[in-house]
Amino acid sequence: MLLAEESPAADARAVRRRVELRDRLRFATQVGIGAGVLALGIGLVRAVILLLSGRSVVFDFEVWQLLLYVGGWTLACWAGAITWPVTRWRGGGLMIGVLGAACLIGAVTMIEDGVPWRWSSSSLQTWLFLTALFGGVVGFWIERDRARR
Repeated sequence: MLLAEESPAADARAVRRRVELRDRLRFATQVGIGAGVLALGIGLVRAVILLLSGRSVVFDFEVWQLLLYVGGWTLACWAGAITWPVTRWRGGGLMIGVLGAACLIGAVTMIEDGVPWRWSSSSLQTWLFLTALFGGVVGFWIERDRARR
C-alpha cells in the first residue's frame, strides 16, 4: 500500500511545485534586476535634467551601492516568488508586500546608514514606516488581485 506522500500523483505535484518555484525565481530575478536598473535610469535622467537646467549634481556613490540597490529589488522579488503560494489565504498578499518592501527599503537604508545593527533609531523608524507604507500598498494590490480570482 502506498502512502499519500509516496503516490505517483504526490510525486508529480512535488515536481510541479519545484518547477513552478524555479520559474517564479527566474522571473523574479529578471523583474528585480530590470526594476533596479530602471530605477537607477530614472535617477540618471533626473540628474541629466538638473545638469541641463544649470544646477550641479554630485555623484558620491560607489559601485557596491549600485549593486546593493539592484540587489534589494531582486531580493524583494525573490521573497515574493518564494512566498507566493501564501496568496491562497487572506492576508497572504499583504505579508508578501511587507516582506518585499522590507528587503528593498532595508537595502536602500543600508546604502545610507550601513549595516542594520548600527542604524540609529531614526533610521529604524524610517525603515519601519516606509516598509509598512509601500508593503501595505503592494500587499493590498496583491490581495485585490487575489479576490478577483
